[in-house]
Amino acid sequence: MKLSIFATVAAVATAEEGRKVPPRTPEQRLNKLKKFTAEWTSTNLKEHQAKHWAGKFENNIAKIQKRFKHCGFFDPNVPNGGPRPVESARRRRNAEDDDLGFDELLDGDDEVIDTRYDKNNPIRGIKQITKAFEKWSKRYIADCKKQPATQVGRNKLWYSKLVALLQRNMERSRQ
Repeated sequence: MKLSIFATVAAVATAEEGRKVPPRTPEQRLNKLKKFTAEWTSTNLKEHQAKHWAGKFENNIAKIQKRFKHCGFFDPNVPNGGPRPVESARRRRNAEDDDLGFDELLDGDDEVIDTRYDKNNPIRGIKQITKAFEKWSKRYIADCKKQPATQVGRNKLWYSKLVALLQRNMERSRQ
């Protein structure tokens, strides 16, 4: 009886180890976000709107990459590669953080990763993407001056603008 319990525990532990995905670098995560923004804008916005917003996201990604090269932090030995550990500080999890699944959004196989943000609900999808930019900034460029507050503010503003744009487009299509 005791041996079967140990065998079951060992089998479960081995299966869980097999599910782990390799760690991603901040650049790889940012490239996934770039891909997601391009896909989301082309799928959910009109052509001229998609071109405008895709350009805004690309410019923002270029700014973030520049910031990361200047003062970013990445350590593969730290969970998720960042932020820089502070031994005495302990952060509580936020229910909103759990709901959006940033790590699941940016990790995994390429076949699986393409379906990681909500493609059926464009408002939830863009919320997941903009929240992922915020979390990326908090993890990897937290040591930069005025960062990640600039990115957090920008992504909250862009989220509200994109939701309003989607709603306006829906109202116009009904008329």
